[in-house]
Amino acid sequence: MLDGLLAGLPDLPDIWGEGGTFGFFGMDGPTKVRSGFVATYAGQPFGLLIYTPRRRMLDVIVPEPAVTRLATDDVYAASAPRGDLLVTFSAWHTLVGIAPPGTALSLGFEDGPETEWRNPFWVTADPERRSVVTLGMGRGGRFTVAFGETVEEAAERARSGLACDVAAAAAARLAAYRALPHLESPQP
Repeated sequence: MLDGLLAGLPDLPDIWGEGGTFGFFGMDGPTKVRSGFVATYAGQPFGLLIYTPRRRMLDVIVPEPAVTRLATDDVYAASAPRGDLLVTFSAWHTLVGIAPPGTALSLGFEDGPETEWRNPFWVTADPERRSVVTLGMGRGGRFTVAFGETVEEAAERARSGLACDVAAAAAARLAAYRALPHLESPQP
């Protein structure tokens, strides 16, 4: 999957760096910056620290060693022996992804495990700040993380995320990179 997605793209960053920004930026669509639904790369590869008013962690634990192939501000990908990991935004409020078999996903508040199962989603709700983030998992390793002001809004966005074509969403996010020039190796 990743080979086709990355074919023909210029040299792109492929280093996982803790604290690197991961968010949907307004140059290619409207955002809602006050939501705080932006993240940074976590210290553990492939996890995200989500900067909602009360911070959340998305842990993504791939069962086998994985190699980062792409790490931009709105798409990241890795290759593992049993399949590829691909994560991107389908909208400012929704992350979508595909993970290799056996990948463990969990969502929780940074300061506590107050995640609640509300079939079919894991929910972290902070009603005082009107901030809800859900984690939903689908077939074939598909998953989504969605923000909303209510559980119902976040769940509806998560349902849409699970129906999204993750590779097409990533390709759309990477389209601007196709216009960048390829870097030449410096001559000695």
